[in-house]
Amino acid sequence: MGFTNEYLKNQLELVVDKSGLRMFLYEAMQALEAYGSTFKEELVINEINVYQLDSDISIESNLGSNVLFGQEKEVSIELLKFAITKFERLDMQHPKRTYRLPGVVNVDGNTFKNVANIIATKKIIESAMTDTNILKGRERGAFFKTHINSNIVLKELYRKPILLEGSLDNISFTWGNHVPQTHILSQEDVIEALEQELELATKYSEFKAERVKDEIKLIESLPSTSVLKTIRGIPPHPRGNIKFTTMQNIGDGRLTDRLQKHSHLPFFINGDVCKSTSYSIIGLKDSEHERRKERPNKNAEFEMIIGRLNLHVSH
Repeated sequence: MGFTNEYLKNQLELVVDKSGLRMFLYEAMQALEAYGSTFKEELVINEINVYQLDSDISIESNLGSNVLFGQEKEVSIELLKFAITKFERLDMQHPKRTYRLPGVVNVDGNTFKNVANIIATKKIIESAMTDTNILKGRERGAFFKTHINSNIVLKELYRKPILLEGSLDNISFTWGNHVPQTHILSQEDVIEALEQELELATKYSEFKAERVKDEIKLIESLPSTSVLKTIRGIPPHPRGNIKFTTMQNIGDGRLTDRLQKHSHLPFFINGDVCKSTSYSIIGLKDSEHERRKERPNKNAEFEMIIGRLNLHVSH
C-alpha cells in the first residue's frame, strides 16, 4: 500500500493552493484505487442481496427503472465490485445519470474494514475539494477533470456505502417520492454565488457575463423581506429503512433504534458482529413510487425568478 488515509490526513493540512491541491488529489486517487483493489481481492461475503436499477444509463431519465433481483451470486458479486469502485463515466453513460446498486451485503470483518478505508478516502477527497476553500463551487468539476481524471463523475466519487455494526432487526427498501429538493438562501448568499460565477464568465463569455450581471441586479432589486429558495425536482430514489434491536448512538449524543438512509449503494453489515440469520430484509420492488400519493405542495406560494438556477421567490 502506497499512500494511506493517515498519510493523506496529514498531507491535507499542508494544502494551501491549487498546485498543492493538484498534487494531493493525485496521491489521494492513487490511494482510493489501491483500497478498491484490496477490497475486490480480499472480498469475503456471507450473504448478498443487491437490486440492480440501472442496466441502461444511456438515457436521461431514471423514472421507471426496473429492479433486477435474484441474479446468480457470482453476478451479484461482480455488480458489487463494480458499484463500489466506479467513479468514471462510461462511454454510454448520460451526463445526468449515475450508477446505483441498493442492497444489503453481510461481509467478514476484514472486508468491512476495507470498505471503511474506501469511505474514509472518499471523505478526505471530498474535504479537499470543498472544505479547503481553494476552489469555488463551479470550479471543482472542471479542475478535477483537467488535472486529475477527465472521466470523473464527482457525484459517484463522493457517494459512499453505509456501514452497519449494531444488532439489526430488519431492513426494508422503499422509493423516495417526488419531493423536490429545497434550500432557503439569503439575498447575500445568492449575490455572492452570482458574483463568483460572473468572475469566471467574464474570462470566457461576454454573453454569459451580461446575463449574470442582469441576474445580480434582479436579486438586488428584491424587497429585503423576500424569501429565496431553490426548488429542484428529483426523481424517485431508493431508500433504506433500518431498524435495530437496541438503541444506537448515531453521533452527537443522539440515540435511536431507527434510521432512514439513501441507498444508492449497498449497506454493508459486519458479519463478525451481526449474523445474516439474525435480521430480515424487505426488498425493493418495481415502480412502487408510481403508487404513492403526491404530497401537498409546500412551495405553492413561490414563483420562479431565475430558471437556470431553479431559484424561486416569495414576497
